[in-house]
Amino acid sequence: MLAAAIVTGAPGAEAQQIPTEPGPPVAADEVRDAERGPDQRQVVVVPIPQTDPALGAGLTAVAMMLYRPEGAADPWTTGAGALYTDSRSWAVGVFQRANLLEGRLRLTGLAGYGDFNIDFYGVGGDAGSSGRSVGLNQSGATVMAQSLWEVAPDWFVGPRLRVVSIRTTLTTPVIPALGIDPADLEIEGVSASLGISTEYDTRDSEYGPRQGVYGTAEWMRATEALGSDFEYDHLQASLNAYRPLGPETVLAGRAYYCSASEDAPFFDLCLFGAHNDLRGYSSGQYRDHEMYAVQVEVRRHLFGRLGAVAFAGVGGISPDRSWDEATTLPAAGVGLRFEASREYRVNLSVDVAVGDGSSGLYVYLGEAF
Repeated sequence: MLAAAIVTGAPGAEAQQIPTEPGPPVAADEVRDAERGPDQRQVVVVPIPQTDPALGAGLTAVAMMLYRPEGAADPWTTGAGALYTDSRSWAVGVFQRANLLEGRLRLTGLAGYGDFNIDFYGVGGDAGSSGRSVGLNQSGATVMAQSLWEVAPDWFVGPRLRVVSIRTTLTTPVIPALGIDPADLEIEGVSASLGISTEYDTRDSEYGPRQGVYGTAEWMRATEALGSDFEYDHLQASLNAYRPLGPETVLAGRAYYCSASEDAPFFDLCLFGAHNDLRGYSSGQYRDHEMYAVQVEVRRHLFGRLGAVAFAGVGGISPDRSWDEATTLPAAGVGLRFEASREYRVNLSVDVAVGDGSSGLYVYLGEAF
C-alpha cells in the first residue's frame, strides 16, 4: 500500500485513487485553470475532502501543471500531492512526466514519503472476506524512475527502477484466527528492484482518450545486488481500449493482471482495488500472489463541462497460477465528470461503486483508466 499510495493523484500506473465513503462535495470553483503561456501551460489544483474506512477522514490535495515546452509533440506533466487523515496517516510526493525527441522518448519519475495507519486483513480471499484485521503502521519512502524509447511506431520499451524503504509495525495484537506470524508483519528494510517496462500507445489523448489502445507491461526483479533485503519477481500487465459510440459517447475497456512470486513480502503482493482495479473494494483488503480484473465503462458528455459514466467489471485473486483456490469479486457503479482542463481533457471524477459486500465513493483527478 505504501508504494502505491505515497503519491496520491499522480497520473499513470503508480497513481492511487483512495475509495471513500461519501464526504462533502468538491465545489467547481475549487478547480482553476491558470493563464496559458506560449507553451500552453495549464495548472489544475484540487483539494478533495474524504473519509476512508482504513485511513479515516481527511483531505487529499493535488496540484498538476500540464504544458508543452517548445518543440514538444506531447504534453509534459509536473505535479505534487499530499494526504492527511484523522488516523494520523499522511503522505507527500512529487511526480514528473516528460516527452522528449518529438515524443520518441518518455521519461517518468516520482518520489515521496508517507506514514500510514492501516488495517491488514491477511493474504487470500478468505482473509479478505472475513472482516477480521489487525492494525499496522507502515512508513517509508519510495522512488521510481522509468525511461522508455520508441522502438517501433507507437511502441516504447525501456528500463524501470523502483526503490522502497519501508518499516511496518503492529499497532494491535495479532488475531490467532488470521493465521499470521507477527514476525512476518514486523518488517524494516529496503525493496530495490530493476526491470523492463513497455508501452503500446495509439490513444488520441493521454488524459481523455476517445479512441485507440494503450497497453503496458512491466517485469521487476528485487535482488540483493541492488541493495534489496528481499528477492522476488513482480509482474504487471494491462490493456486499455477506447472506441467512440457517437460524438458524445465513448466505450472504454480495461484488462489488468498481476503476479508476485512466492518470496514476495506481504506489502508488495497484488492488491485488489489498487489502480481502480476494481472500484468498489478497499485497496489492500484483498491481496494475494495472483490477480486479474476486467471492466468496461460507458462515458457520456452531458452538457457544458459535465459528463457521466457507468461501469461494471469482475476480477479475482488466487494464491497461485492454477487458480484452483480463486476468489471471484464483481463490481459496478456510476459517476460524474467535471472538465477541469479543456485543453488537455482532464476531468475531475466522482464515482460511486459497489463490490461484493463493500462500497465506496471515489474522488480523483483524471479518468479511472
